[in-house]
Amino acid sequence: MGRVIRNQRFGGPTFKAHNHHRVAPAQLRALDFAERNGYVRGLVKEIVHDPGRGAPLARVVFRDPYRYKTRTETFIATEGIATGQFVYCGKKAGLAVGNVLPISALPEGTIICNVEEKPGDRGSLARTSGNYATVIGHDAGKTRVRLPSGAKKSIISTSRATIGIVAGGGRIDKPMLKAGRMHHKMARKRNVWPKTRGVAMNPVESVHGGGNHQHIGKASTFSKDAVAGQKTGLRRARRTVSLSVATSIYARADSLMDGRVSSAVPSASRMFRRSQVLYDDCSAVLRCMAFIESGSVRVSMRSAQHTRMIARRGLLRASARAQHGLKTTGSQQKRALSIHEHYAMGLLNEYGVNTPKSKAAFSADEAYQVAKSMGKDKLVIKAQVLAGGRGKGHFEGGLKGGVQMVDSPEQAKEYASQMIGHKLITKQTGAAGRICNAIMLAERRPPKHEYYLAILNDRSSNGPALVASARGGMNIEDVAKEDPSAILTHPIDYTKGLSSSEAKEFAGKLGFKGKQQDQAADTFVKLYKLFKEKDATQIEINPLAESEDGEVLCMDAKLGFDDNAEFRQEAIFKLRDITQEDKAEVEAAEYGLNFIKLDGNIGCLVNGAGLAMATMDVLKLNGGNPANFLDVGGGATAEAVKKAFELLLSESGVKSIFVNIFGGIMRCDVIAEGIIKATKELQLEIPLVVRLQGTKEAEAKKMINESSLKIYAFDGLDEAASKAVESAKIGQIPV
Repeated sequence: MGRVIRNQRFGGPTFKAHNHHRVAPAQLRALDFAERNGYVRGLVKEIVHDPGRGAPLARVVFRDPYRYKTRTETFIATEGIATGQFVYCGKKAGLAVGNVLPISALPEGTIICNVEEKPGDRGSLARTSGNYATVIGHDAGKTRVRLPSGAKKSIISTSRATIGIVAGGGRIDKPMLKAGRMHHKMARKRNVWPKTRGVAMNPVESVHGGGNHQHIGKASTFSKDAVAGQKTGLRRARRTVSLSVATSIYARADSLMDGRVSSAVPSASRMFRRSQVLYDDCSAVLRCMAFIESGSVRVSMRSAQHTRMIARRGLLRASARAQHGLKTTGSQQKRALSIHEHYAMGLLNEYGVNTPKSKAAFSADEAYQVAKSMGKDKLVIKAQVLAGGRGKGHFEGGLKGGVQMVDSPEQAKEYASQMIGHKLITKQTGAAGRICNAIMLAERRPPKHEYYLAILNDRSSNGPALVASARGGMNIEDVAKEDPSAILTHPIDYTKGLSSSEAKEFAGKLGFKGKQQDQAADTFVKLYKLFKEKDATQIEINPLAESEDGEVLCMDAKLGFDDNAEFRQEAIFKLRDITQEDKAEVEAAEYGLNFIKLDGNIGCLVNGAGLAMATMDVLKLNGGNPANFLDVGGGATAEAVKKAFELLLSESGVKSIFVNIFGGIMRCDVIAEGIIKATKELQLEIPLVVRLQGTKEAEAKKMINESSLKIYAFDGLDEAASKAVESAKIGQIPV
């Protein structure tokens, strides 16, 4: 038998992970008073790779609750988290993916990760890529949790956990995600595949094994496809199981990409379940879509390289935003508050921004008095409606244009009487129009040159940005389409802010010179201060004008604010005008539902913004047209589901209803209870197609079957969508 020499040894059984390049300890915030009694908000600045770790990490910046400074924590990233997203930590944080709460505040069935074994240890359970734990139940200060291994463990209820699944679990380009797996795999390989040269060892130990004869001196294995009778004697070469699985997955992906998208979606789901990722059929596909169209660094179930390959091969279609007129959202939908122009002008003046003198009026008589008090012959009257294109719109009474020139108080009164109390119809309002409850009178300042200016959140730079053009006073989308080089962008560092020198340089690029350049730079700095201090999501000035007398003025202003900031911007949110919002959408918000009307005939009720967008896509693929976007979220009650049905049935054009639920945080039996209640109480007469998958799925299906109602349940997404489309056309479920 050959002798094992030193260079044949592959090392000892102890595997050493190379962790000296680690980014930072991956742990939760230190538990403090703010988290115990309320919540703190952090901003995800970047998603980073940690050497030796399969899961990506998220750098989250928090304001110190006690000192005037910021602190950066490194969290284990959850599936679906994105840069620029807010993360909330504490007892009163919302139930959304990425948020950190005590497990006592989480409902049964919630999927969690990075769980504290003891309160304050900052996370020690369910931390590896693709893993998660599940809340089973609560009892007397203890919470029962199912761990990734399947074992059940009782944990003190004040321990914290992150909502969601640890990201990185579906990286098919890198099968060995954990150092331990590589160690065990290589240990087996060391034992059974020793490295030899020439004649060495026994035939059972090596493909170079000797015997009763001199070996040929090279590997003499046979093909794995050899016929029976030849597979005797020396060992057959084998490849690792992981590599074989990866190869088969790639082959399966290739076959899916060559097929039709609708048939690929369920198959893709099965492929991901093989990686033990508990997500619905379409969420993975949708996240890939969001990865491509948003431009932000987003944690994806597939690698960026594989996502781009799939896009090239045709699995991912055109973006949902282009198809449905909606933006793809992250883990939760965010709605922004918009305020009327006269309130916006008042805010600009508070911050010292130069604007034409203006004042609002709420009746024709008041408009007369305001025009008289301003002492100007040349004024402009503007209808106060939260919609663009006012100048080209028309009132239901016949008046053309929501912006008119006024030369006397009498004329102001006449125009005001034709505007106030009447609906203005523009391209953005649709045929329904929006009611005008007030007008704004402003002095006329003829511009020498008009510019466009906006401050908004830019995903590509992961922060605020100045966007401007020397071609103002017109639709900026048209400018971007005709001449993209006419749009200038300047990213702003959120922590450092916008300096005067940066603002002056940017003003010079726009074409301002001399005194006007200084005025424009001062305006930029003041507008950014307003943007940051008031938690704005958008400030749009169109036009920003240089007047004949050399002044730089904001002639028009549109301001939007983050709904999440309502608790500290109470004065701003008191300016909200509900009459300018869709009644159904306002009612939906009261029940915690995200509802947006669309032009279609299939009512949709879905949980999760990603699955809702994917459901709309699948309906389109089957020739249908969704009537709405409706996300019931993860904490909906039976009453909320009933309200959702009322909203769907309030539209006369809805011919069928499609309910598509994936029970992760949301339980299917709660949805089923709401469906049955709504069907009975609302006397539903149109076809109802239901697809329920996930938590309490069996119980939900049993409830529906025992109800004896005409509710048609299907397991396959494509089948359910096609039935919903066909039933909308013929008025009943096709046989």
